[in-house]
Amino acid sequence: MSVWSRILSLPEDQQRQLFSIYNHHIPIEIRMQLADWIEQQNWQYFVENDTMMKCELIQRFSIEIKNLIEMSNDVAYRYKLVNYWNMITNSNADVHAIIKNIHDCLSYEKEFIRCNNQEPVPFAQVNLFDNFQKLCQMNVVIKDGIGETETLFKNIKSLKETFNIRQLEISNFDNHKFNNNNNPNDKAMKLRFMENVNLLHSQYQTNMNDLNNKYRDIIVKLQEMSLLLFNELDVWKQQQKSKLDSSETYLQLKNLSEMMASNLGNLLQQLKFIDALVSNDSTQEDAMIIAQFIEIKKHTTLLFKNLISETFIVKNQPKQVIKKETKFNATVTMLAGSVLNVHMNSLVVRVQIINEEQAKLWNTDHEKFHLNSCCGEIVNNTTVMEYNSATNTLSANFINLRLKSIKRAEKKASIDKVVDEKFSLLFTTEIFLESDIKFVISTISVPVVVIVHGNQKIHALSTIIWDNAFSEVKRIPFNVPTEVKLGELAQVLSRQFYEHTRRHLSEDNMHFLAEKISGHEVDKQNFFNIMVPWTKFSKDLLPEQNFTFWDWFYNILQLTREHLAELWADGLIIGFLTRQRAEMLLMTKSPGTFLLRFSDTQLGGISVAYRNANNKVECLVPFVSNDLKIRKLADRLNDFNQFVYLFPEIPKDTAFSKYYTRIENQASNGYVFTQLKNCIPSEMDKESGNYENMNDQHTVNSSIMNDATLSTSFSDIGPMTNMSFDTNMSTSYDWNRNPNESMTSDDFTYVPTIDTM
Repeated sequence: MSVWSRILSLPEDQQRQLFSIYNHHIPIEIRMQLADWIEQQNWQYFVENDTMMKCELIQRFSIEIKNLIEMSNDVAYRYKLVNYWNMITNSNADVHAIIKNIHDCLSYEKEFIRCNNQEPVPFAQVNLFDNFQKLCQMNVVIKDGIGETETLFKNIKSLKETFNIRQLEISNFDNHKFNNNNNPNDKAMKLRFMENVNLLHSQYQTNMNDLNNKYRDIIVKLQEMSLLLFNELDVWKQQQKSKLDSSETYLQLKNLSEMMASNLGNLLQQLKFIDALVSNDSTQEDAMIIAQFIEIKKHTTLLFKNLISETFIVKNQPKQVIKKETKFNATVTMLAGSVLNVHMNSLVVRVQIINEEQAKLWNTDHEKFHLNSCCGEIVNNTTVMEYNSATNTLSANFINLRLKSIKRAEKKASIDKVVDEKFSLLFTTEIFLESDIKFVISTISVPVVVIVHGNQKIHALSTIIWDNAFSEVKRIPFNVPTEVKLGELAQVLSRQFYEHTRRHLSEDNMHFLAEKISGHEVDKQNFFNIMVPWTKFSKDLLPEQNFTFWDWFYNILQLTREHLAELWADGLIIGFLTRQRAEMLLMTKSPGTFLLRFSDTQLGGISVAYRNANNKVECLVPFVSNDLKIRKLADRLNDFNQFVYLFPEIPKDTAFSKYYTRIENQASNGYVFTQLKNCIPSEMDKESGNYENMNDQHTVNSSIMNDATLSTSFSDIGPMTNMSFDTNMSTSYDWNRNPNESMTSDDFTYVPTIDTM
């Protein structure tokens, strides 16, 4: 969970106290809207290093702020952001001071949370890079310590060799010079030899004890380093689920894993030499020393096994919604593999699918987990790890996986149960480091949901998004909160939009979504702390609708991603606001002003609300994906002469002209090209079915035509023109509906499409 999410969980008085620091450094609105982006940057690195990349960082920062400005209609909000944007983009701006201010604010946040007894926060970049520096320093100390033990070992080896030579000399003396010889001088010489040998042995034991103590110190430091490294790996895995992981962080973790593996390898090599050195030691003191070294080797081997096991990771995760009999892929990597020489062997990796209960058993004890326990069959589930010399990585690429069968927890699970049930992929392989070191390592993927029909995908995605966003770094698989704060959920939805369109949701957008999901008005200043349950997000139908909040939001996201991404990124679509709010905004502007909003009642629909010549606000029938495949939105807007200004007062062509389709009017094979064009008929035309002068008519209120009106319209057209109707007619209105039935809150102006030359 991000630092900003932790801040939102603080009591309101503490939040106000914390937010006060931003009044002097950076608008709190920027910290809130760009929470993820800000926490991803390595501010400390830029504070401590004089680099030209500082200017690039500020440039990227200014672009993010500019996007916030363009998508907001709040005058006071825009004023604050514009002032700050002008300040940081000024040619005389102190770039270092700007970066340091942000770094100081983030550091204060971290300390504030710690002092207020919040649980430890895995601060994605500040803590992460702090810990990387600490890990590098620890590695240097460990490496130096191993260098000292190597020097001491060489001295001990030399001492042992001298000791062995002296013992041999004494033995030779006994055999040749002192047999049956009671010469006092010879006895004195032998005594001196014995004293020298005893002194050498005493020095040998002293040095061996010193070496033992040094090894113990190194083991303690290695344990500390491994714990910190594994914690950072857990943070990276959590970021990977939210797609916040970076290649820079991955490379740092890889380098640290390799350095630690190198240290452990050197340590084990020294301990092997010691085994050979002490093999003939026979005194009781020697036996005690040997036992201590055996214990040290045992700890070192365990650390090595843990390192290899923990750094065996899923580098490229499988897609998290897997459809049966559909191909998918995944990649596992051994971060320390390049320094272990294990790539000299053919390591076969196997992948299986396990359910939640099996994942819990695996999480409890990897080694005791029965590897044959699985709940489905995966085709092409084995491959060999390969060493890539260019990237210095050891990986196994599964490029053609296919889920053939799945066994669910309940034999007759409902559709809801199917899309709620989470599985994981389990990857295993057997490692052979030395002739006496062999063990099995395993790792699991992020949670996946298995579906059998494409129409289950939307609801499966809601399960995945909730799990990715709100699961803890360390958890029992696959526990996740059943309710979260609206502020946290709003950040997740904003991240979804940014991921697909490169533009976040505005504060107004998020406030609208908060009211949408809660079903009632909420205070704009305090909605962040309102709790929202999982069922409201994905299960419960919206008031007076037959779809859920997630159904509605997902279809808007898809529509925007497929057809409106550029318009959304340029801030041309307000999108998230009620019809009543749209009418209120437009009534303050001149006739011909229009705006674009997402439909409340039509899944995946975008409507144009505009103020007509009669000073009334009307809304066109929403355009859906099928409509925009036929003719894109910018071209449709270009068709309407009634639309003059994009809200608040941007000339239509200034806003949209770069998106208009350029069509050359050239003849081909004796024919003249035609194109589809939208127009709005007058009330009189719609009542009479006369469409001859549609292009010259102004906009008036209308209801959607029923079947009778439609058939009359076709019969009256005659041979004068080819006329087709947009697919939004059929997708936005139920033609079997009783014409006397009252309309929904979205009463739209009907827009036919004419085929014109």
